[in-house]
Amino acid sequence: MRRRPPRSTQSRSSAASDVYKRQLLGVGLGLLVLEYRMQIQGFLAGIGFDPFPVAFHGTANIPVVIDWAELAWQAVKAFVMVVVASIVPALITARQDPARSLRSM
Repeated sequence: MRRRPPRSTQSRSSAASDVYKRQLLGVGLGLLVLEYRMQIQGFLAGIGFDPFPVAFHGTANIPVVIDWAELAWQAVKAFVMVVVASIVPALITARQDPARSLRSM
């Protein structure tokens, strides 16, 4: 008889909050990169890699505009895409016979 792996000790609500923490961390790090983009570019140029040379974009500064409405709209679109992408596998799984699926494991 096969032994079941131990169940996760983490509840669903704490797992969901971890996802939100990671998303906020990603947004925060992205905003930090935008804020300190010139220092990052200077550091990379100092070690021999200039990702945005002046000859390429024609200016010494990399312009940036943070549009919060656009950021929110992109987040909503990403959420909708994730929900739609997760519905198809859920519908396929819901139509399967659980006993047959467990026997084939």
